[in-house]
Amino acid sequence: MKNSETGMNCAETKIQLIKDILDNDCHDLKNNKSKDFFDGEISREEMEREVMNLGTFASLALPSSFFIEQIEPVFTSNVLASKCIHIYFIKNQDGISLLFRFNKDEQNNSDEIGFGAREKLLELKNGRLSDISPQNAKSFIETFKELYQNQGFGTGETAYTQYITFHYVNILKNFSGFEPTTRLICGAKPDPVNHKLRLNLILQIDRGYCNNPQTQEKTAFFNIGNMQP
Repeated sequence: MKNSETGMNCAETKIQLIKDILDNDCHDLKNNKSKDFFDGEISREEMEREVMNLGTFASLALPSSFFIEQIEPVFTSNVLASKCIHIYFIKNQDGISLLFRFNKDEQNNSDEIGFGAREKLLELKNGRLSDISPQNAKSFIETFKELYQNQGFGTGETAYTQYITFHYVNILKNFSGFEPTTRLICGAKPDPVNHKLRLNLILQIDRGYCNNPQTQEKTAFFNIGNMQP
């Protein structure tokens, strides 16, 4: 997904980054809620720690990874109408999966789940992202939450992750494209504010698709974004 394809050149991307920083208030920065603390490359060792931490949530029976075919055309087709991609954990008829919600909101209401007319909702099913109705999306989100709550995880040590926010500006900054099959690894990491362990998603990607990879290995790993709520 080249910058020329999305209508944003390098200068425009830098301007947008500056704007995003200025738009964050001091409270957000103080509490590490700025997106720059989340959408970043991590080491293989950190990825492995997050995967090991997933054992805390073993009773959920999450898959170790989600594989998504042809994710780049989906990102490209929604870039001009959206600011964020919110990736929800859901439980549908086939088990635990993911819901992709494209909109312009930094945060969504985690209690009163509702969707606007201009939002795009896609369900991961059989390895592909396909349209899903707002009614089913709401139901699948609530079903996963019920499953999570029924496990009896200690609230002093763990916290519920409903969705993870992936910002388009950081997609453009970090990646030139995506592989035909994209892998999202399931993990768990401490929240930077309260240090409680939360479900997380880690993008695995060939470093050839990274604009400025920090690793010298063939494969790079990125934390997707800000865990919510």
